[in-house]
Amino acid sequence: MAFKLNVEVPGFCHTWKYFSIKETEVILRIPRPIEEAFYLKYYLEYQGIEISDSRRLLAYKQSLSEEKRKRHDLSLIYLQGVGPTINCNNQKMKILEKDFRFHLTRKPMSGEIIQINLYSPFEFGHLHWYGNYSQEEDIFINNVKVKSIKINDGFNIIRLESKLFSAEKIQPLVHIKFKYDLTFSFSPDWKTAAFLFKIEIKRYLSRNSFFPQFTFEQGLILTGN
Repeated sequence: MAFKLNVEVPGFCHTWKYFSIKETEVILRIPRPIEEAFYLKYYLEYQGIEISDSRRLLAYKQSLSEEKRKRHDLSLIYLQGVGPTINCNNQKMKILEKDFRFHLTRKPMSGEIIQINLYSPFEFGHLHWYGNYSQEEDIFINNVKVKSIKINDGFNIIRLESKLFSAEKIQPLVHIKFKYDLTFSFSPDWKTAAFLFKIEIKRYLSRNSFFPQFTFEQGLILTGN
């Protein structure tokens, strides 16, 4: 597909989507900042070249109810590195690129844990890799490295405890850097580092149990012809 829609909130995030000229509607999910009012900038590319006449700037203002809800609820906003949704093992998952970033609308409270459910499609355990490779990830919170983790083939659960989030930042930024990415046949336009099944917040109940509170959802839908 030769056409590409780019959308950004200046100084906050940038995302894009490839599409065919035969499509009558293009839907793109983008992060939404917590500010009451912000700008959306979008433009088109054709075979990697920007179409200058397509550049537009839109003003957006959230309703008062949206603003109040986002200040109090703990929710997640994707900033970078999230690709399309695919089906894997009869589950819908999102493709993650090598650099994956998101931020939370508030810090996790004491006893809350951010649980990231990932799936690794690399099969590094197969004999043809000779045991020389393994997927790994470094996790940064507010630009401070807090964990380095080896990712196994298949499903993985990553937990970020509330104590890892510094007291200074009201809205923490989480950055996950994977060691490897590859282009797979199921998504030739994206390099894949892992699949994201879901991100949850869990509240600590006892030494060996966690109670799921809710699953994060996010997205402002931008529709363009």
